[in-house]
Amino acid sequence: MHHALHKEMNKGLHRFLQRYDSDELLLLIQAFEDTLEASWVHSEAVAEEELLNAGESIEAMENDEMGQIIDMLNQLDTRNLEKAKAILQDVFFTSFE
Repeated sequence: MHHALHKEMNKGLHRFLQRYDSDELLLLIQAFEDTLEASWVHSEAVAEEELLNAGESIEAMENDEMGQIIDMLNQLDTRNLEKAKAILQDVFFTSFE
C-alpha cells in the first residue's frame, strides 16, 4: 500500500509539473536552490553591505564591458568607426514607433 501511495503521488506530481514548460521549470529549480542557500536572518547592516557590494560588482562589470567596447572601437579605422557609429545609432538610439 505504501508503494502504491508513492506511485499515485508521483502521477499527481507529474500531472502538476506538465503545466510548465522547461524554461519555467528551470526558473523554479533555480528559485528553490537560491531559497535553500539564502539566509533569512541577516541583520539590516549585513543586508545593506550586501546591496552595496552587489552595486560595486555591477559597476565593475559595466566598466569592464565599456572598456572592452572602447578597445574594439580603438581598433577600427575611420570608415569602420563611422559604420559602428551608424549601427549603434540605428540599433540603440532610433525610435521605431
